[in-house]
Amino acid sequence: ECHEPIRGLGDNAVIVHEPVTTEGKCANCHNPHGSDVPKILTDNEIDLCLSCHDKPLGTSSGPIADMKTLLDNNPERHGPIREGSCTPCHQPHGSENFRLLSHAFPPKFYSPFSVDVYQLCFQCHEETLVLDERTTALTGFRNGDKNLHYVHVNQEKGRTCRACHEVHAGTKTMRMKDFVQYGMWQFPINFLESENGGSCAPGCHVARSYDRRKA
Repeated sequence: ECHEPIRGLGDNAVIVHEPVTTEGKCANCHNPHGSDVPKILTDNEIDLCLSCHDKPLGTSSGPIADMKTLLDNNPERHGPIREGSCTPCHQPHGSENFRLLSHAFPPKFYSPFSVDVYQLCFQCHEETLVLDERTTALTGFRNGDKNLHYVHVNQEKGRTCRACHEVHAGTKTMRMKDFVQYGMWQFPINFLESENGGSCAPGCHVARSYDRRKA
């Protein structure tokens, strides 16, 4: 009766978070009387999320991994997770976007580039990361001053962020993936970091290297 916007999410969202509709509803995550945690949550945000996401889950939009085990086994974590939060990227009640994302993000491996398609990423990252063809400061992923994020993403058949980066956590610098998932196949990326750049030799092209100082 007081939280009309939340009711609207539950009633109208394309994807509704299951705890909102199952027994307990709001009280699955919130203490109705009081709490030591912001938003009167029953536990700290990430611990609360992981109390359910501690096993593989099936959803109408596909399976969700065991996030607790994934985070336990992968120390290189995305910024919001390092800060103990899931809600910078996920809407906990309901959303128009897949995976309950709070803003638009491409659901597929390839996507025609536009700023609107990557609204989620640009809540934190500068748009110029993929808008500027040349740079000496925006990213370490460059060959001389050639911005390699621009090369990979800013095109009609652009690779999405998840093509190369683990979204939540990984074991390598910048959460670089071991494998590229392409349909039913997994191609090894074979990323190797060097002092001033790196190299990769994935299934999608021959071995290539980059160097920030000497292109």
